[in-house]
Amino acid sequence: MRKRSGHLVCNNGNWSMRYFLKDKQRPSVALPTCRTEEEARTRMAVILEHVDALRALDQHELAQKIAKKTAVARDAVELAGVARAVRAIVLGEAKPKVELSRGMTFREFAEKWTSGELHELYPTRVKAKKTAHNDELLLGKHVYPVIGDVPISAITLDHGETVLNRMPSGLEEATVRHVAQVMSKAMHYAHFPARVIDAFPFPKGFLPKVTKRVAFPYLFPDEDEKVLACQDIGLVWRMLYGFLSREGLRVGEAKLLEWSDLDLKRGALNLDKTKTNDPRMWAMNDGVVEALRRYKKIAPESPWLFAQESGASIRSAARADDLREHVIAAGALRKQLHERTPERRPLRVHDLRATFVTISLAAGKTERWVADRTGHKSSDQIARYTRLARTHAELEAGELKSLVDAVPELAGVAA
Repeated sequence: MRKRSGHLVCNNGNWSMRYFLKDKQRPSVALPTCRTEEEARTRMAVILEHVDALRALDQHELAQKIAKKTAVARDAVELAGVARAVRAIVLGEAKPKVELSRGMTFREFAEKWTSGELHELYPTRVKAKKTAHNDELLLGKHVYPVIGDVPISAITLDHGETVLNRMPSGLEEATVRHVAQVMSKAMHYAHFPARVIDAFPFPKGFLPKVTKRVAFPYLFPDEDEKVLACQDIGLVWRMLYGFLSREGLRVGEAKLLEWSDLDLKRGALNLDKTKTNDPRMWAMNDGVVEALRRYKKIAPESPWLFAQESGASIRSAARADDLREHVIAAGALRKQLHERTPERRPLRVHDLRATFVTISLAAGKTERWVADRTGHKSSDQIARYTRLARTHAELEAGELKSLVDAVPELAGVAA
């Protein structure tokens, strides 16, 4: 980081200073309480110290605000108050206040939502964003290039329609609707509780309807067995895939699991962090329990159940493309797993949840039993899988192999 620097200016007895912030920015701030050069230099040194501390945290906007507050402080008590605030921020004991304005762009406001800042500002009005990563991708790909730089207060229905009209043809109707939902939710929050717009711009009916559903794939037991046995695929990925197919969690829920969430003695899973804010607990499959007992002995040292070699969580990984590459590497080449047509989508990590539901129903498990693990809120959501389950049973495709037996590395670990 460039060494801090400042420059005093005196104009008709009125002192001010310039200081380096970043790039070519050298803001100016008046020093209205300073009457002599000595007072001005003393005050400048304090301002530079605060600015330097906040620059190190990349808090450049906050640094400018703190510089102004320090400059206008009337006495030692006010200076000490500013110093305490800066120290708390540097030590992580306090977070800079989120500030909203009508002049901010759509992108600036939406990023405060997806980053969690809006939730911190309005914790009872704005839910914590649990799908932030996916929504950031959708906004970055389809919305920001079109209206990202438009002031939030200037967004109209025409802007929303333009975004939807410019989305590539051939996208699933559900994807287009999701983009509209994310855009609409951001504007709802801009209206209330943020109150940076006077009226919500999108009328009832703005969200496109999903008129048809595409077919989704799931893994047959023999395909699942190929994937879990393929040692060209990293062990943590195979454990994750096998776990999802046998326990039915959402992938985002599984990525957040810690070893402390499991009771491997009793075989219980405590799932507190869920998409629907509905904590769940259930008895895991016996083969999964034994597999996890053995895996824990050879897994990276980490609090996370599914961790990288460094010990960090894999929460930003496990993408659909990765899974499809792994499935291909394992030799599971059935075209329905990989083709994309107007009627069908290729395999995603989320479809391992479909594998769990389909095979569980085919094996005679009840919808209630399934919902206890998946967190589905209505039988209609599970009913979508019943036809697949009947077909699976008629094909006598069987059940998934026990996880402890399906992953070769676990065989050599003492039980």
